[in-house]
Amino acid sequence: MIIILAAAVILTISKNNPVESAKEATFKEDLRAFQDDLALTISKEYTSKQGQRDEKITTSDYNEIKEKIPSFTEKYKDKFIIENDKIIGTDELTEKEKKWAEELNISTYGTAPFDAKKWDADATPEECFEWEGTVIIGINTDKLTDRTKLRIPSKCTGINPKYVSNYESYRSFMPELQEIEIPETVTTIGDYAFHNAQGIKNIVIPNSVTSIGNEAFSYCTNLESVTIGNSVTSIGSGAFQSCSSLTSITIPDSVTSIDYYAFAFCISLTSITIPDSVTSIGDNAFYYCTNLASITILEGVTSIGSGAFESCSSLTSITIPNSVTSVGERAFWGCRSLANITFSDSVTSIGDYAFPYCTNLTSVTIPEGVTSIGSWEFLSCSSLTSVTIPASVTSIKQWAFANCSSLKNINFKGTMNDWNNIIKDSIWKENSAIVTITCTDGTITL
Repeated sequence: MIIILAAAVILTISKNNPVESAKEATFKEDLRAFQDDLALTISKEYTSKQGQRDEKITTSDYNEIKEKIPSFTEKYKDKFIIENDKIIGTDELTEKEKKWAEELNISTYGTAPFDAKKWDADATPEECFEWEGTVIIGINTDKLTDRTKLRIPSKCTGINPKYVSNYESYRSFMPELQEIEIPETVTTIGDYAFHNAQGIKNIVIPNSVTSIGNEAFSYCTNLESVTIGNSVTSIGSGAFQSCSSLTSITIPDSVTSIDYYAFAFCISLTSITIPDSVTSIGDNAFYYCTNLASITILEGVTSIGSGAFESCSSLTSITIPNSVTSVGERAFWGCRSLANITFSDSVTSIGDYAFPYCTNLTSVTIPEGVTSIGSWEFLSCSSLTSVTIPASVTSIKQWAFANCSSLKNINFKGTMNDWNNIIKDSIWKENSAIVTITCTDGTITL
């Protein structure tokens, strides 16, 4: 009985730790004061500007925060910022502090301001790199002997190794690299910056970076996760090509273009969402991503490049949004699990070889506006049983429906005369099962 009572007392003390309770009370009291001060500042601004404030308060600078929140103290520097008139907790908070802040309805998703002095305390020495001003153009392998980690110093604004094919020291060092840390002073990651860094498993590209160069992370074969900052506008050709261990990646809303071969041969990638900021998906952008089963393309994309999703053999369905006007050659060649495709009416051009060997595709409706069905368009789509062709089509090229062994009839939205006027290659339906064309005014037997 004594042992049980003692345990109960210990449990009660640990649950109601007076020191911890006092810390929590002080922390919450301070936050309430910050909220009151900020509310008063905002109210004064509205009054002085007669209710017509130009913009909301957003700042991470300590002195500016102190000006807006007079009760703010250095104790909370970097732990809180102001974003759109709201106090936001940053990643400098402890887990308990985050919990206490959230109990006061204060979000804690913010990032602490970059501190160059704190960063450089653990950075790789500057003399380990070759510089052109503030841009890294190479490395000094003598200084980097046995190092497997690079923490780029804050002096750096860009990583752009010169003529990497001739920089044997740079090339030979990359496979030894296991960790890379990039500071928030870097704005560009140039071509081949970390090409062939086979040992790294994850990378965080900070919000300061606006562009990722060609093959910047290509052949990083053990790279499993990538965080792309929300200022990146372009992902260069082959940027993550052959990152065969990469399982997922989030493309931020800042990105407007994904260049050719950007994620080609990322054979572990299972899903991707193309945000509405992206206007073009480059040629072969996701070529041979054999485990890519889910693709979401949001409104904004106007063109899907040649071979963009070629040989994505796990893809089961795709919806082409209203913003897309053209689907390039070989766009979905060999997507043998693809069972459903939905076109928007905005599509007016579908390139040659767009869907050959999609052996699970059962039904296709070509959108109004398309004028030509290209060569090899649906070659060997052996499960295809239903095809609808609009009256706008004026030509059907060679092997367009060849080897479609389950397709017996085509639904044509024009008249029999319209069908007969279509220019058709002599082998447009070679080895297919097509025997009838159902038109608006009757059926044609072939």
